[in-house]
Amino acid sequence: MKKERLSEWGRRLGGALFIGIFITELMMSGNVGYSIVEMVLLFSVLFMGYKYGPGSGAVCGTACGIVLTLFTKSMGSLGIFCMIGVMAGVFRSLGRIASVLGYMAAAVGVAVIYAPNLLAGSFMELIVGAALFLILPRSLCEPEGVETPKKEVTPQRGDFDGAIGRRLKQMEDSLMELSHSFAQGRPSKEEYACAEEEIGWRTRYFENRAVVSEQLQEVAELLKEFRAQLDKTVDVTCRMEKDLQKKLRGLKLQTDQIAVWEEDKKRCEVILRASAKSGRSITVKEVADAVSEVVGRPLCPAADGVNVISAVPRVVRLEEETAYRMLHGVARCVKGEESVSGDSFSYMELPGGKVLLSLCDGMGSGQNAFFESSRAIELAEQLVAAGFQPRTVVRLVNQALVMQEAYHPLTMDMAVADLYSGLCDFTKSGAAVTLIRRGEEIELLQSESLPIGILKETQPSESMYRLKDGDLIIMMTDGVLEAMPGVDKEGAMKEFCMGLSGKNPKELARNVLDYALEQGEARDDMTVLVAGMWKK
Repeated sequence: MKKERLSEWGRRLGGALFIGIFITELMMSGNVGYSIVEMVLLFSVLFMGYKYGPGSGAVCGTACGIVLTLFTKSMGSLGIFCMIGVMAGVFRSLGRIASVLGYMAAAVGVAVIYAPNLLAGSFMELIVGAALFLILPRSLCEPEGVETPKKEVTPQRGDFDGAIGRRLKQMEDSLMELSHSFAQGRPSKEEYACAEEEIGWRTRYFENRAVVSEQLQEVAELLKEFRAQLDKTVDVTCRMEKDLQKKLRGLKLQTDQIAVWEEDKKRCEVILRASAKSGRSITVKEVADAVSEVVGRPLCPAADGVNVISAVPRVVRLEEETAYRMLHGVARCVKGEESVSGDSFSYMELPGGKVLLSLCDGMGSGQNAFFESSRAIELAEQLVAAGFQPRTVVRLVNQALVMQEAYHPLTMDMAVADLYSGLCDFTKSGAAVTLIRRGEEIELLQSESLPIGILKETQPSESMYRLKDGDLIIMMTDGVLEAMPGVDKEGAMKEFCMGLSGKNPKELARNVLDYALEQGEARDDMTVLVAGMWKK
């Protein structure tokens, strides 16, 4: 590398001396005027300093200064030319104009101090040389060795040769390996033959290790599913960005980031960062309508996004309009003289056009039961929103309960509906019957598994149904059926729900609860959750 640099410097020095000798010969012959020669010298120093850096500028300036000194018999030219060559190269990273300004400032400053007469006679040549340099084509004077800033290109979400894919794969492998390490730590026969007082905590210790192992494995599986989803997602921003920018400018919006994604060529998502001009505000719904015209698909604001765009830049996420919409209603009643119900419920709109319905029946009634059931519901919401499958969510909540000091059994009833396809995943663990009413027919979904929080491992019941326009989901806790007389409580409830009229979920939930209360007293907390699916 050093030899190559010395060779390059030798070529530059030789070229500068050759130019100087050539110009000297022209001057001595008298064929060219002195002003033109000086202009050429000044231009050469500026050009070499800008293109090759301060070192080359100094070398060229020294050579040209020597030539001019031989002609004018004044040593002031040597110092001026050397200095302007250095200054032309110092500012080259800031552009041609900055380099010219530094070059002229050095020439004027040095000349004023050391050779005022020389500056007065050469000022016009200095200006003309700089002007010639500025009008040169960019391709001829592009500086060498200066790194031009490169525009960052965001890799596609499905690009697993990039850093994101590799990091996710590493995390997945690490969690799997850690899970295997926890699972391998089983007690030996010698360890079981310890003192009686140690058996309890040792058994608990190994049970907890097994639980942690399963949780790590579930997280690793989630990362695997996430990578598979990213692999199906394609960035199509380049096809629509110009049209989107134009459309948004028409709405008086200023955007600095736009991204358009297609998931498996079936679903579209648009993410943009925008702010409103002139102190006005615009609703995200208006933006969604405008962007839909460009994308060619109906879009709507994301459920967890902002609703209004103002002067402050906001990130807006638009999703493709779902094929279905869902409405829900709840009716509740507490046991006896209790003031707080031990049941908890949830209706939550999720990203990606999904909806979570869940019911949790705490052990007993009152404040303690409510505290435990509400914690389980909140944990389930967080896990489902993070992307865990309902079956995995029930298992993780069960493991969280098992690791506690005391066992507190809970029933868990979950349904996750996809509003694009109508598919609904029902997951039950010890929960009461769920009814699906479709026209004149009703299907019963029952759970054969134990409540969660009792055994280390649980196997929740899982069913998948494709809901259609007008279908109703009727979920309830055990207290509703316990209030009814007879043996076939589920059959009696099915017959009653067959005769229900109306489409308002809240009224339907109230009717189901009133029917149960008419059959008998509330011996336990009672909650009815009704949700309906309708085509848009």
